[in-house]
Amino acid sequence: LLITTTDLPKEKVVKKYFDKDVIEKSFESLKTTLSIQPVRHWLTGRVKAHIFICYLAYLHLSWMNMRLKTNGITMSPVKALENLETIYTVKLTDEKASASTTKTVPLTKEQEAIYKALNLLS
Repeated sequence: LLITTTDLPKEKVVKKYFDKDVIEKSFESLKTTLSIQPVRHWLTGRVKAHIFICYLAYLHLSWMNMRLKTNGITMSPVKALENLETIYTVKLTDEKASASTTKTVPLTKEQEAIYKALNLLS
């Protein structure tokens, strides 16, 4: 480990070294999970839009990660989203009676915890 600031305590130097891992994982996430590469657009506006959307998605994943950790959920945001994919709502309509009802499948305890952590329960 090479440092140029010698007045920092050893603990801070080690912390700064491990902080680089956060940045490296950010770039890895942008490249893999969010598919920022390759950009298959040729018009400048579309390239900028693609990168902007990837940035917003990363911001959303970071926010989810923070909320999950704050609420004691050790699951990654991607795993949490995969867990929530099984939730669906069915809408039944009786055209003769002009009535309709909507029913959502019951959430698992894990899904409820994710909903609560992300403040999605009403």
